[in-house]
Amino acid sequence: QKTKGTTADADDGDREARLPPGEGSVMAQYATPQDSVADKAEEHELPTLQKVAILMVAMGQESSGHVMKYLTDFEIEEITQAIAALKM
Repeated sequence: QKTKGTTADADDGDREARLPPGEGSVMAQYATPQDSVADKAEEHELPTLQKVAILMVAMGQESSGHVMKYLTDFEIEEITQAIAALKM
């Protein structure tokens, strides 16, 4: 948790997006063997990348931009393509 006054952009406070400790990338979250039996039982569930795309659209351009500054170019490209593939 970030405390006030620790960085130059402390004005953002809790609004600044941060990844949980130990989770350096969005891609790492679904590239690991986290698919359990429960996931297979719920095949109707949306893929993680599609969920990320929906979340980014729902957050809006400014907030999504704050999140994307912590992502790699590859992750940004993957998310951008997933957003473009959404049927609105």
